[in-house]
Amino acid sequence: MLFYCDWFDPKHRGIRVNPKYGDVDIHMHRRYGSFDPFIIAYNVRQVYYVWYSTSPIDKCDWCVAVKMKPKGHTESKMLKIM
Repeated sequence: MLFYCDWFDPKHRGIRVNPKYGDVDIHMHRRYGSFDPFIIAYNVRQVYYVWYSTSPIDKCDWCVAVKMKPKGHTESKMLKIM
């Protein structure tokens, strides 16, 4: 299965990672210039974007990518029994 995607530029100050929490901030107006719109579903994680309020000037066009589990998907964990 393939997904059609919009890519954000990881270079040129398009992405910031918070070292304390691991949150990924994305500048929504800095798109990746090369045209490669498809990705295989196995290689992706589902996220949604939450915009920052417009009051801080340094976060005006930025949002945070929040990981989420796909609907109906549960992650199984193996239990080690002693």
